[in-house]
Amino acid sequence: LPASNPTGSAPVGADGTSMTGRRGGGAALAATIQPAPASAAATSRPKATNAARPRNFWRRFSQAMNSPATPETPARHSSGIVLDDQGGVWVASTWTYEVMKIDLETGEALQRFPIPGGPEGGAHGLEWLNGELWLNVPVTREIYRMNPGDGRILGAIPAPGIRSHGMAWEHGWLWCVDTSDKAVYRLDPKDGRILDKIECTEPEPHGMTIHKGEMWLCDAKTCEVFVLER
Repeated sequence: LPASNPTGSAPVGADGTSMTGRRGGGAALAATIQPAPASAAATSRPKATNAARPRNFWRRFSQAMNSPATPETPARHSSGIVLDDQGGVWVASTWTYEVMKIDLETGEALQRFPIPGGPEGGAHGLEWLNGELWLNVPVTREIYRMNPGDGRILGAIPAPGIRSHGMAWEHGWLWCVDTSDKAVYRLDPKDGRILDKIECTEPEPHGMTIHKGEMWLCDAKTCEVFVLER
């Protein structure tokens, strides 16, 4: 998409400071997945609401899963987390260069696979789609599709920027946040082509997800969690 100037009032972050944004476009490479509907293209610039700070998330999550709170796991410096289509919990263990499926009751790793790029760097963002585990590995600047049964890499697309982290699916498109660029990108999951870009002034946007149409992000420097309404 061609770059455009921002319109409307500037969104506001958790600390009351302005979070200006603009959109742009780009290009890329190849993988295999069903094409996303053309009608899913974003057309409006998002604005940020006041940040929410969920507290005791793991405790509440564990209680919701009828499991004991805060189990010890073999993951080290865990980053991305995602549920598979059977309710299993997958975690990226950055310092052991693995992805792991975790038993919520015991914390035991039920499955664990090495990731591309180790031991130079581990995976960060994780997502799940159509029985496949998607993992974002900043050191290789690629987003991989993994077979969760045996750990085989099924394909890859280029990641945007040089330090991409959290990811989220929406209407068949893959959103990915890049910390160094301070931007969120909408990607075509077939080839990694950049379809949209939203820039903000938060210092280190890191993790992200989309829930009920709202884009939630967390900032690694300020430790704030904020929502972008679109």
